[in-house]
Amino acid sequence: MLNLYDKLPIITIITPSLNRAKFIEEAIKSVLNQDYPKVEHIIMDGGSTDGTLEVCKKYPHLKVISEPDDGLYYAINKGLMIAKGEIIGVLNTDDYYDPNIFGLIAKTFVKNPNIDAVSGGSIVFETDTQGNKKKLLEHECIYPHNLLRRATIEESSFNAWFFRKRLFDDLG
Repeated sequence: MLNLYDKLPIITIITPSLNRAKFIEEAIKSVLNQDYPKVEHIIMDGGSTDGTLEVCKKYPHLKVISEPDDGLYYAINKGLMIAKGEIIGVLNTDDYYDPNIFGLIAKTFVKNPNIDAVSGGSIVFETDTQGNKKKLLEHECIYPHNLLRRATIEESSFNAWFFRKRLFDDLG
């Protein structure tokens, strides 16, 4: 008999990387600081030489693939081919997730088996030389009624999107 844990979908986060030692640890920690127990985090590294891989070695839960590639989208597509999760997120190395959002994401997908994507809100910021973050702009969640406008006229923060893997499997 399956217990509740077995019924939870795996969330796979794909992080493309190349020479991002300065940023990647915050992204990794943001995935670790979630309220959700079934997470696969894949780092698709293009052959970093700056210490990125040494940072990744501190986190044995990571699945790290490091080999030359043809850029960001190639790396994401390679990550999709090995992803085990039913839900996929892409997190760039200089971005991070707020704590405790994965449970809400999983709950949304479980309650709505016909939806293929969920978008959260996002904040675009810059960091000054002292490490202080300054908010530049903020994007609210995207809802069905404003999807077309947000996807074509306004900005849509890709790192705030989560997709069913079946969408990529079906569409390529």
